[in-house]
Amino acid sequence: MPSGRALAIPDTLLPTQTLEVGGVVYSRLSDSNFAKGIQLRLLQDRNLVLNKKDLATGFAYVAYYVSGTNNAANSTNAGFRVMHEESGYVYILIKNGLRFDLTPADKLVSAKE
Repeated sequence: MPSGRALAIPDTLLPTQTLEVGGVVYSRLSDSNFAKGIQLRLLQDRNLVLNKKDLATGFAYVAYYVSGTNNAANSTNAGFRVMHEESGYVYILIKNGLRFDLTPADKLVSAKE
């Protein structure tokens, strides 16, 4: 597994980049409007969350997706980093070394195609 590079581009998680706890990636509102739209965050509670954020107030709306990778009873079973491998796999790395896959294998497209 590659060691990864820290996330440098705020609207894209590129292969070999990682998203750490507390990190966020924002989508653009449109191709020409770079205002923050939807956000993907790895929360302090170790859940990966996808939701909209009100630009004026900063209020985070109800999530479209929550990974369920938090574990208050045993932190070694909780996620701590989102990985995007060169192969296209995107997953949450769990502290105990396991992976929580976010990319189904049947949805991957070979870079050679």
